[in-house]
Order: sequence, then C-alpha cells, then structure tokens
Amino acid sequence: MGSSPSKSTVHRINITPDPKGDNHQLVSSLQAKVQVVITPKISKDERRPSPLGHKPPLPSSTNHQTNIVPTSFEQLLTTSMDKAKNKQPLNTSNKPNLHPESLLRQLPDAFQQQESADQQRISPVPVRRSRVIVGTMDAPARETPEKAHQQTMDGYKSATEAKLAALEADASNAIIKNKIITNTNKAFFAMKPFSAHWIQKHRTVLCDYINDKPDIIRYICEVSMSANCSTAASSSSIIPTALLVVVNLSDHSRELSKVISSVPGFMQHMYDFLDENASKEDQLTSQSTTLLIRVLMIIHNVAMTDSNIPMLQDMKFTPLLHTFLSFTNDTIRMTAILGIADIMTEDESHYIKANTSVIGFLLRIFSRALDTESRTARDSHGMIWGVLELAKGIGRLARNDGNKIHLVDAGCLPLLLKLAKSTDLEEQKEALKSIWALSFDEHNQDTIILESGLIDFLEKQHKTGAPDIKSTCYGILWTMRNKLISSDKYSELGKRLGAKKTPTVSSNAKEKAELEKSEKEEQISDAARGHVMISYQWGNQELLTKIRDRIRGHNEKVWMDIDDMEGSTLQAMAEAVEQADIVLICMSRKYKDSPNCRAEAEYAHQLRKRVIPLIMEKGYRPDGWLGMILGAKLFYDFSGKYPFESKIEGLLKEIHQTMHGGERTTTPPPPAISPSYDDVDGPHGIKATSQEVLYAPSKPPVTKLSQVKQWSTKQVKDWITKYELIGTGAEKLSGKEIAFLQKLQATAPEFYYKTLKSDVGLRNLKEMANFDEAMDDLP
Repeated sequence: MGSSPSKSTVHRINITPDPKGDNHQLVSSLQAKVQVVITPKISKDERRPSPLGHKPPLPSSTNHQTNIVPTSFEQLLTTSMDKAKNKQPLNTSNKPNLHPESLLRQLPDAFQQQESADQQRISPVPVRRSRVIVGTMDAPARETPEKAHQQTMDGYKSATEAKLAALEADASNAIIKNKIITNTNKAFFAMKPFSAHWIQKHRTVLCDYINDKPDIIRYICEVSMSANCSTAASSSSIIPTALLVVVNLSDHSRELSKVISSVPGFMQHMYDFLDENASKEDQLTSQSTTLLIRVLMIIHNVAMTDSNIPMLQDMKFTPLLHTFLSFTNDTIRMTAILGIADIMTEDESHYIKANTSVIGFLLRIFSRALDTESRTARDSHGMIWGVLELAKGIGRLARNDGNKIHLVDAGCLPLLLKLAKSTDLEEQKEALKSIWALSFDEHNQDTIILESGLIDFLEKQHKTGAPDIKSTCYGILWTMRNKLISSDKYSELGKRLGAKKTPTVSSNAKEKAELEKSEKEEQISDAARGHVMISYQWGNQELLTKIRDRIRGHNEKVWMDIDDMEGSTLQAMAEAVEQADIVLICMSRKYKDSPNCRAEAEYAHQLRKRVIPLIMEKGYRPDGWLGMILGAKLFYDFSGKYPFESKIEGLLKEIHQTMHGGERTTTPPPPAISPSYDDVDGPHGIKATSQEVLYAPSKPPVTKLSQVKQWSTKQVKDWITKYELIGTGAEKLSGKEIAFLQKLQATAPEFYYKTLKSDVGLRNLKEMANFDEAMDDLP
C-alpha cells in the first residue's frame, strides 16, 4: 500500500467495520492514499425479502472448492464477476451500496485461513466482512445485469448439459460430478454485484432450470452422501460445498426442496448424520460443526414445504432435532428450534415444554434484531438471523396449542406488537398472524387484553390498515369477542363485534332438548332450509369448486366464499355458518394451521352445526384442536387416494339424507361405486361397523328406542357383560339413557363421543370401541 495504484489496477481489501469506530483511523489512512468504497450496511430497500420469505443464502467460500482445472464456463463466471466488480462506479460517500449478500451468514469454516489479527482487528468468532473496492474514478460503466444474467445462464446450461451427457456414459465419474457442484455454486452467486431484484430473478431462473433436470440435484446429493469421493482429483472439501448448494437451492425453491427430499437415501443420510453427532458436541471440530449446521438447515428448508412434512414426521425428525436444543452452539440451537417448529405435531409439544429456555433464547435474538437498523442480529457463534425469519419461527411454534402459553409467558407479545408497528408490510403480516394464532388460547386472551396498547392498535388497524392487515386484526378481535365483552375496558368493542351466546356441551338435559327440537325440523319446508357451507383452505379451491358444482347439481344450496363473500371476511363467514345446515370441513395441514379456518370450524362447533369432514391431503390425520372438534367422525377422502366418483356419490347421499330427513329422491349410485367403509376413511384406530353410522336418517326407528327404554337392570347388565364393559362407566347406565345415547350416536356423533368420555366415563379407545360395537348391535 506504499504507492498509489496505477489506473489499470484494482485492489480489494477486506476490513471489519467496527460499530464502536475503532478502525476509523485505518480507513482514513487508506482514503488518503487511494479511492475507497466502504459499505458496512445495506439500505432498507435492499433488505426486501424474497417472495418466499426465506433467509438469505449461505455465503459461498472459495476455499471450499476442489482443485479442478477450470473449464471455459468457470473462466466465464470468474471473468464476468470480476468485470462487474471492477466496472462498478466508485462511491466515496457514506451511502451504503452493498446488496443483501453483504449480510450473508458466515459459517465457521475449517478451510478458511484466519487473517492477521493485528492487520484486520477481527474477533475470534466469524464476522461479516465489508467489501472495500479500490480503483480509479474513471472506471468504465458496469456491465448490464441482463447481459450478465444471460451469459451466466447460457454458460451454465452448456457446461452442465455436456457434463450430464458425459455422466450417462460414466455415471461413477466423481470429477464430473464435482464440476457440476462447483459450477452450480458459482452460478448461484454470479449476480452478487447487481441489485436484489436481479439476484432474485437470476436465482429463480437457475432453480427452474435445475428443477427441469432433476439429475443435477441427484448427483449433488449423491456426492454429499459420500464420505469420500473415489478419485484422487477429488477432495473432502467438495462435500461441504455440495451441502452448501443444497442449502441454498432448497431455501430458494419450494419445488427443489421436494426434489431434494425425494432423492433416494438422501434424507436418511441426513438423519443418520444428525443421529451420529447428536451426543458429540464436545467432539465436534470446526469442519464437522459447519457440516452439522448445513445439514440442520437443509432439514429446516425441506420442512418449509408442507408436502414434505409427513415424510419427516414418519422418520421421527422431531425427537432427533430435540437433542440439539441442549447444545451450547447458538446457531445449532436456533436451527434446531426452527426445524422443530416446522415438523412437530401437537403430541410432540412436550419437547418444547421440556426446553422452554430455547423459547427465551429465540425471543432474545428476535428482540435484538428488532432494535437494529439492518433488522438482523448475530448469535454468539457469529450467525446472522433476520427479523422476518425469526418471526416466522415464532408463528410456526404458535400453531401448536401446547406452545401458545409458553410463548406468551416468555414475553413474545410486546415484541410482536413492536414488529406489527413496522413500516414493512411483510413484517406487519407476520407479527399479526402470530398474534392471531396465540389468541385462540383463553389464557393468552387475558394477557393480550392486558398488554398495553395492543387491543387499541388492533382496533385502529382494523379500520385504517392495508386490506390484509384489516382482515387479520378483525380476526384477532373476533376470536376474542366473548373475552372482550367480559372485560371492563373493551366491553363495547366486544358487543360491536356481534358476539353471540353459544351453547355449551356439558349438560345432557340441554343435549336432549336440542335433539327433541331436531325431530320437529323435518316439517320445515324446503324453502326454509339452510345451505351447505364449504370451509376450506384456498390451496384446495379447484377441487372443491368441482365438489360444489356436483352438490348444486342435486338441487342443494351451497355457500362458498368465492361466490358469496360480501363485506368483512369473518362477518360473512359467521353469517354463513349461522345459516348452514351442514358444514363441510375440508381438512389438511394448511387448514389446521390457518387462523381463518380455525375460526370457521370452531364457530360451527360452538353452534352445533352438522359437520361432514373431507380429507384433502394424503396421509394427513387431524390432531390438536381440529382432532378435538371432529372426534371420531368418519370422513370422505378426496386427497387423490381414491377415484373422485367413488367418494362424491357417498358424500351426495349423506348430504341429501341430512338435508331431507333420510328420504331418497335421487337415483342411487351403481353398485360398483356404492359407498362402503373401505371407501370412507376414519382416524387411526376407529373403524365403522355399520352403515347406519354414516347414512342414518335424522330420526332413528321408534321401535328400537322404545324397546331399549324399557330394559330392566338385568337386561342392561347382560348387554354390558356381552360386550366386555364390566368395570367401565357404562355399568351405571339405565335403559332410558342407553336409548338416548343411541339417538345421539345417530344424529350428533361428535357430541356422542364427547359424552362417552365426559359423562359416561369411558377411559380409553378399547372401552369406546367396545361400547360402539354394543350400540350398533342394539335390538
């Protein structure tokens, strides 16, 4: 640095910007001799998240690349990137000019040589480097992003297709596979000198191309699964690079995350790697720590795609990830908690309950990120986390009812309120979605009301916010309507929300009165009948539109939001539920996780509407609040597991019998597709034993009820003994009560199963199954 550079020379110097200002003297010294551009932070516009809302990609480390003779494509990438950097106009002002990659997370890297501490003044943990570009004022104009993008993609396609063709002749050639990995890694980062828009666009095009050629992913995953590559030209450093590529591709593209999860043996290899290192924290080297973090991030990214969740749950990833919550490495803990948030079922909430400290850890990092201009925070290991990604993690944890109280008690509400007041619309949405999910817990509702300024903020945003913000704020308030009515400060607000008194399910006397009232409803004219309401998540809209049209073709009225929505979404929904005779609950994981769908389903349950469940997602079984509402109700499987026609005919028959009191006016389906219990699936462990359960008329035969009502004590005891119910709560029943339960079974099965547990006192699935069999065999 003793002499000034010539006009044709460009030097790059890495320094670490010190927020306390300790390196200002060094910078001043450099500026006195050469032209310097220092970019310690990014502007708010350049922080805009990707459309998928994912974290920024992991940084590429050139020290991870294998020592392979460069191809023409590799030379093209290097030349293109250097040209773009060298031609970038110089900026000596304080205005930052870095792109989002300036905030990329720096992983601990065993292959990275540490620079001299007295020259760089760096800390022992990994830190983000600011880029200093030294050059002349008359540098030529930078290359256009369109040209750089096109050149990169043309070169990548040409080189990759040639290598894929070569692998067809020699599938075991590790050198060629390694070149595919290094080229893909370079291509992913090739647009770094340009705007965030062009980086996003370029990577989307790259991922689309790779998605069309799944062999690329397969070869990358195969290399990452190898403990060693088989040729001398290869190096163990290619495995971290391969994992890095998988991390970034799975983060950027949901479609590629599906492809990655389907590569034979890959997810099992990820599981085995985690399992092998789950109890070896004190034995981890820097290199193995890097690999561990990348594997955890791959699991997290794959789990962000809903269709991958059943596979991850079947492989039992949640209990495996749970072991990493006790690690001292913050990056490992954070990645593990985010992965668990994606995958865990309601039954697995005890993993968080047993490690509530990780919620506090998550909220501390989240709080620090909220207080920075960059909206990021660094954990103690040096990893940078964005506020939006952390908010999404909180929201995913809040979907699980077992976590709701823990999150609120740990202090997440003031932080979410602070995020909700952001000027960034995506941050507002994420904060309010999390608050809505938390508001379904009654204990949390009290805390939300007591949280200073929160209800007032929600009420104001409901009136003045953006459309999506208005809807979510109204949803939170509507969910809390009864609690608001009972509060001193917000009673009038609760009343304005139109809260209604809803019946409870604790009294058999009320239940009997409802049933006796229902017997008179057969005399109501067709004109006065209500409609069939379809409650669904929008991802299933196309199929449900087809179901709606088939129901309408049988002269039944159908309410679906795409036809009948007016005014406030939840107001229209509430009125639709109130006027419905039947509510079709269209179950999927997304339905269960949606606050809108939960509000609809719980309101229908509170009003004791007849519910018919449809399953829309293969392998999904309702749990948590949705499982409680549906109980042991049988459902129709429209997930694609069975032919559509075999299901729609059964559904049409049940709708008609419910709406018309068991009368048949439509032509029955042909025997080949006649509904049977092999066609209609139910929750695990509960099987229907009689068609009467599914297709019973609204009024059971009087002769059956009258006979059972007259049973003596001995007849009841014989009936209980026959079905192995001795020693259960069924022993205390009278003939009249058994007749009442038989009627409840036929007309309101959801309350029938609730009553067996709450009032009869049946303790387990075996007792309920025996009792159900006994009820079906009544004379």
